[in-house]
Amino acid sequence: MSTMYGADVAQLRQLAARFDAKAQSLDADRMTVGNAIQIKAWFGPVAVRFRAQWESDYGRDLHAAAIRLQDAATKLRANADDQEKTSAVDAGATRHSDGGFVKHNGDHKDLYPAPKSTADLYGTIHGMHGGEDGVRIQVVRGADGVERMIVYINGTHSASNGLFGIDDNANLMLGLPDDALDYVRNKIKAAVAEHPGAEIMLAGYSQGGIVAQRLTQEGIFNISTVVTFGSPRLPDSTLGNVDVVRLEHNGDGIPRTDSEGALAGMVDASNSANARRDGGSDVVFRGGDYFQGGGQIGSFVP
Repeated sequence: MSTMYGADVAQLRQLAARFDAKAQSLDADRMTVGNAIQIKAWFGPVAVRFRAQWESDYGRDLHAAAIRLQDAATKLRANADDQEKTSAVDAGATRHSDGGFVKHNGDHKDLYPAPKSTADLYGTIHGMHGGEDGVRIQVVRGADGVERMIVYINGTHSASNGLFGIDDNANLMLGLPDDALDYVRNKIKAAVAEHPGAEIMLAGYSQGGIVAQRLTQEGIFNISTVVTFGSPRLPDSTLGNVDVVRLEHNGDGIPRTDSEGALAGMVDASNSANARRDGGSDVVFRGGDYFQGGGQIGSFVP
């Protein structure tokens, strides 16, 4: 007769997934309200006051609640990982026997499963905890034995160190110096120092997608692929030979801010084009009902 000690790993992961889904839904609702109150038809002192309160208090409180849910999900997964590791040792097995190893922020002891889909990339970003300050770097060993890097960059208000603020969006879009950009660049430089010449994929959500494009434009890293989620295209979208995949949902006006008028004149009017002239492929996937679908962008990506 077998006896189980500790937690049920499958149930822990299911609970973590539910926490993540609720966090994503809460954050999506926050974005919906934030976009809705920007309508030009609502003006006057009450509108100005409410928008200020939303940016300084209400919106931040909702985002903080979403972050706490994500932190809880991360802890549940860590508990499940520890349980699996203990079980694997007891059984004489090897963890991640399929060869998909991930080193988290250079710490070879902290292993994460390698992503297998765009949904995994998106889930990883929204599973990041506040202590990561908006950036997670994974070193993935592929089936060919080559180690490559994936850099996940989160969106506005995702960092506990004060970076990734509202003001960073304007700096990034206008090509100005920016503290969040400097922060991410330095994190990548430190990781590349341990893995010189490593091929890099950037996966960015919202503001993180703008950071990813700015870093790609600089051309100082060996970036091969950029994946953005709900991010606008930079006014100057020259990204060299890098392949870009842009994922958008129908409820989000941010990727199409040129047509919404929020950044009129600053965003390339052809930001829905399916090709780019400077070498790499540039493909946009748009569809689905993000808000009713629980934020699972990967559910409508081919």
